[in-house]
Amino acid sequence: MANKPDIVSYIHCRECMFDWSQTTRSVSPAEFQDNEVGFTQTGIQVWCRRHDKNVISLDINKVDVSKPIGKVIAQATKGHCDEC
Repeated sequence: MANKPDIVSYIHCRECMFDWSQTTRSVSPAEFQDNEVGFTQTGIQVWCRRHDKNVISLDINKVDVSKPIGKVIAQATKGHCDEC
């Protein structure tokens, strides 16, 4: 497991980004937005609490569970993860 994020592109609520652009930008977009991330019946959802709307829903049922990330997702959807 990495000691730092391997994220190459962040997911932000479009409306939050617009609102943030109208501020003095004294905080980062990550600090400004208020997202929840969790599992749904079909995958993972990012929900904007500030605007009470879906940011993105990812269907993980099509994930190849034989690959490392697929194994982690499959375990996490069952409530545990042997990798964490």
